[in-house]
Amino acid sequence: MRRFAWAVLLPLALSACSQQRTADGSLKRRLDWQEALAFVHQDVPLAGNHLVLRSSLGGRFELKFYDRQLVAPLDPQWERVRIVDARVVGKDALVLLRADDAECAPAYRLLQLRDYQVRSWTLVASCNQEGAMAVDEDDGAWRARQPRNRLNAMVWTWRGGELEARLERPASAYDSPRTISRGGGRVARGPRGGRGELPDNERGLPPAE
Repeated sequence: MRRFAWAVLLPLALSACSQQRTADGSLKRRLDWQEALAFVHQDVPLAGNHLVLRSSLGGRFELKFYDRQLVAPLDPQWERVRIVDARVVGKDALVLLRADDAECAPAYRLLQLRDYQVRSWTLVASCNQEGAMAVDEDDGAWRARQPRNRLNAMVWTWRGGELEARLERPASAYDSPRTISRGGGRVARGPRGGRGELPDNERGLPPAE
């Protein structure tokens, strides 16, 4: 009977814990009250465990990676967000989010998780683009593609721990790929000065981290 009780209580106790980064960047383990109080919007498989998108009592969205009990808060301005894709590519867990209430909607956000470090980039083809972003994986590379207009599309590729963006044009007239995961996490977007694109601070989105 005692063994049965431990078998039931131990998983519950572990799931009620979380790890979050403090202001100084260190990890702190704490009791996860939101495990019982938060509203779960999505629960998807990831890394042999599961990933949950939930909102706290205050309404802020956050992700919980159950394979490492890590909680990652999302943009506090987002009120309509969902997980589009979640998978492991090489050493990285990649999560693609879509927010439909951003100023330049729909806004896509790519999160990369390695160990307990989370980085993110904003992926924007153009504002008010109705075409959904398509995601696939081929030969160890993760790709996301979104139409920019009826002729062009933006393509983002994650390969070997780096994110590249390019403008896909007809007749194989491609822009040279631009590596954007170096140098402090530059934002993944189309060519500079493109119409319909706004800086992150003007679209109510946090800068890439």
